[in-house]
Amino acid sequence: MRENWVNKYATYQGKFVKFSEMISNPKPIHKPPPPLIVGSAFPFGARRAIAYGDGWIPHAKRAAYDSVIAKPSEFREWPS
Repeated sequence: MRENWVNKYATYQGKFVKFSEMISNPKPIHKPPPPLIVGSAFPFGARRAIAYGDGWIPHAKRAAYDSVIAKPSEFREWPS
């Protein structure tokens, strides 16, 4: 998304997705562009948010890890 938002012609080659030169309009008028918020379950969604996003919207409560309230402290322990 960032590539599309900041460049007139965007290209991207990642591990799971790639695209050749393309144009995407309209572009955001905000400078810098809006934040990318990742929504998903802990821990995988949180890891993606750290790697690619600007924020994380978790599931409010999951039986596997109870509540996400205590999880941000674990983020500091993960390698970047």
